[in-house]
Amino acid sequence: MQQKSGIALHKLVGADLFHRCITADGEAFTIERKLGEYRQCFVKEEDGWRCQQCSDLTAIRAATEQVRLFAGMYPELTVTYPNRILSDPRTESDCTTAWVLSAAMAVISVPAEFAAEHGGMRFLSLLKEEWKEQLGTLSLAVEKLLLRHEIRTAQLFGKDGVPDRVTVRIAADRIETAIWTLPLAKAGFYPLQWDGELCGMAKALGETLGEALSCDIFIRREYELAEHQAYAIELIIKEA
Repeated sequence: MQQKSGIALHKLVGADLFHRCITADGEAFTIERKLGEYRQCFVKEEDGWRCQQCSDLTAIRAATEQVRLFAGMYPELTVTYPNRILSDPRTESDCTTAWVLSAAMAVISVPAEFAAEHGGMRFLSLLKEEWKEQLGTLSLAVEKLLLRHEIRTAQLFGKDGVPDRVTVRIAADRIETAIWTLPLAKAGFYPLQWDGELCGMAKALGETLGEALSCDIFIRREYELAEHQAYAIELIIKEA
């Protein structure tokens, strides 16, 4: 059970990190995650309070180790592990025995450079400066496919003639929905290699599609088979 819990925490921390990178716009930020709570029994003596007993810390130690392993993959991050007191009756009464409730925390400081790289801001600038023509070709092709398939289908058969949501996925060598696939090579692009490139392409397409199709855009990070990164653009269509 501890291993499954550790794997889940690892994925949660990673998902939180990269989601925040997407929305940080290249600015530094901090992630805080509670690793668990524990209780300590203090006894009042002549020279002050002494901890006499502590609840089991096994789960907290396992969670801490998972965060350490994850943070070790990204040395640019700074991680601290503070303890925060949640309740402390020692300050509220004249008792001689008190149970103090605390939370073990992980605080991850993400520098601006890391946020800009993994949030796609650098590659987005490169696309707009050096690949503007190819980006325009790709955006127009995606727009036409969406209008021809997803939106036209909704107009003919969907409720109120408008799809509530359309998902466009950006993978290393293609753009796709549940209906169609468009190779990046058709617009003159080489396969995308890094996380920041995939995210930057998602942001670039999101900007143009949001304006062209009058829709709200949400970008998320996901995975393909064999743990290859992919990004998804959720288009919330407001009007056809």
